[in-house]
Amino acid sequence: MKFENGIHFQKEHLRHFLRQKGLKYTRQREAVWSAFRSLETQHPSCAEIYDRSRTIAPGLGWATVYRSLKWMKELGIIVERDFGGGRTRFEPSGRGLTHAHLVCRQCGKVIELKDRAIESFWKKAAKKYRFEVSRKIVEGYGLCAECERKTRNDWGDSMENDRVR
Repeated sequence: MKFENGIHFQKEHLRHFLRQKGLKYTRQREAVWSAFRSLETQHPSCAEIYDRSRTIAPGLGWATVYRSLKWMKELGIIVERDFGGGRTRFEPSGRGLTHAHLVCRQCGKVIELKDRAIESFWKKAAKKYRFEVSRKIVEGYGLCAECERKTRNDWGDSMENDRVR
């Protein structure tokens, strides 16, 4: 069984996949996998996966989460991403459609964009320049709506306080 799509990679597939790779299926690995799956649309950090894992398996330690994420990455089940801000984040691999990310510089929120135009762009560029693209990354950095609003409010409040009365 080849891992094809992280989104649809269920627990029973995980059990079979691990056995195929000569690894044990444990409740701890299941807890980390379940925690990741419940957070995957948020591009969780290790700390977020750890916190969620502990709600599933309270005795779980940091080392188990780190090791589990490491083997998931090595087996190609998940992909490690660095959107800045000092925290590594994770997403499922094998999503098929090329996607992009909008990353908030202030709060670290990651919004995933899926659009066929992104894939079309890469195909056209590869054809035009006779280039084989092996890694496709499209990211936009800025402020999310909430942080933009907070920044505007903070700036307005400080301006209000600086006025001479």
